[in-house]
Amino acid sequence: MAFDLLALGEDDYTGRPFAERRAALEKALAGSKAPVHLTAATQDKATAEQWFQQFEGAGLDGIVAKPLAGPTSRTNA
Repeated sequence: MAFDLLALGEDDYTGRPFAERRAALEKALAGSKAPVHLTAATQDKATAEQWFQQFEGAGLDGIVAKPLAGPTSRTNA
């Protein structure tokens, strides 16, 4: 399950806005087949709530919410 793109080849995407990373991810995974899956994405709260209820307990119980203009979160581990 892919929902975000941090790097592609030598290109570091971590400082780029999520909207740009998501678009690049969708392009990179266009035509991909199982077992690779691109998560659904929406900006509509009602749709997100519907998906959460529909898939809860089916192994996909969670939501990833990211600001479209924000870069990735970085932690020092």
